[in-house]
Amino acid sequence: MGLNNLDAQTKPDNAEIIEIKVIPMLIRVQYDDESFGMVDDTILETMISRDIIVGFQRSSGWVRIGRDEVRAPRVERRRSGALINIYV
Repeated sequence: MGLNNLDAQTKPDNAEIIEIKVIPMLIRVQYDDESFGMVDDTILETMISRDIIVGFQRSSGWVRIGRDEVRAPRVERRRSGALINIYV
């Protein structure tokens, strides 16, 4: 059966269901009480703006908030609901 003949509720016998897992990226941070921890990268900007952390570790080394350059807040470049082609 060709792909052009499929309707929305039919799948070919050899079709696979691909499960995509989101793996959080953890960032090492230093809190204002001088303790250290790991946080999800999605909350890093919030922690910086609320003065919860005094620094975080990049692959190039430690960044000290207020002393080293920190990127501007990230702008989401993908359209909401857009699919990512993982086979490119």
